[in-house]
Amino acid sequence: MLSVLAAPMSKDTGWPLGWVIGGLSASLLVAGLVSPRVGAFIGEHGGRPVLAFAAIALALGLTGLALAPNLTAYLAAWLLVGLGMGTGLYDPAFATLGRLYGAEARSAITTLTLWGGFASTVCWPLSAFLVERVGWRGTCLAYAGLHLSVTLPLVLLAIPRPPAHPVT
Repeated sequence: MLSVLAAPMSKDTGWPLGWVIGGLSASLLVAGLVSPRVGAFIGEHGGRPVLAFAAIALALGLTGLALAPNLTAYLAAWLLVGLGMGTGLYDPAFATLGRLYGAEARSAITTLTLWGGFASTVCWPLSAFLVERVGWRGTCLAYAGLHLSVTLPLVLLAIPRPPAHPVT
């Protein structure tokens, strides 16, 4: 998203491009810091609640980006996006599949990886299309809406509740 939106964000707000892109670095730091606890939580309780939380955190963070009136608020929103990334990207999803299916998780992980690659292929031009039509703020809001209207229901409906004990 940021590869397409960074320049329009900087141009629209007057914020230095380095700080605009630096928000992503801050989010990656947060994602890395929460990862060990996320893994432990998934091991104990399963990934369904973690992935649902991620959809909400990402939606809130993207909304924060869209509504940021200044650089400080923008960077704070990236911290929330980082929390969503740390609880909802590949590592938590793979851990969830591993807990659900044990040694049989390989095909599910492969399928998720293929869909993830497809999503990246679609989202780059989609972001460019949206930023031309609704601006970078509208694009962030559109992605926030997708997290709440598509990702969250999919997580809650498609991911089964985990077994009482992890599959081995």
